[in-house]
Amino acid sequence: MDYSHDCTMLTAMTAQVSVWPSVSASWSGITAGSGSNQNPDADQSSASRSPSDNTQTRRPWHILIAEDNKSDVVLIQRALKKSGVDAQVHIADDGEKAVRFFERADSDTTAPCLDLILLDINMPRYKGGDILRKLRSSSRCKNALVLIVTSSDSSRDREEMDTLGAHGYFRKPSEFSEFMKLGLMVRDLLERKDRHLT
Repeated sequence: MDYSHDCTMLTAMTAQVSVWPSVSASWSGITAGSGSNQNPDADQSSASRSPSDNTQTRRPWHILIAEDNKSDVVLIQRALKKSGVDAQVHIADDGEKAVRFFERADSDTTAPCLDLILLDINMPRYKGGDILRKLRSSSRCKNALVLIVTSSDSSRDREEMDTLGAHGYFRKPSEFSEFMKLGLMVRDLLERKDRHLT
């Protein structure tokens, strides 16, 4: 797709929806330590399908992962797949590429507009706050959901992201199983958006 090749890498993700218990703290971040501990043996998802699989066909969600750490990108993608998030995932490994994604959507109506952005605060070229400000000034993408995914536990960062209109804050945990809860948060946000649109 020519609208994404120079600024993002597009990854199609279609996975079966797993049955998961609800997460009561889905709007607040995980409070474990920062970093990532990949434990493939802990990744055991259910193959059963949820009732939402029987809903009418809709276009896939478009999610932008704005993250410069390749290991965290892999973990985020795995969490989305594990939670059955059916989405086209675009990846921007620096802030400038993320901003170009919004600008492309504004100038080309055939380019995808984001439903959700998973945004790291500490990005090269543009910081998370700058990216979020530019997103909110976009003519087409300004209403995209934003979930902050960061190693920062600073109350100042949380307040700034909240003021700029972030919908959630996920602190990157050290445990693999805790990182996988990110997928539940994303699914919850998208399902809420779906219900709002219907």
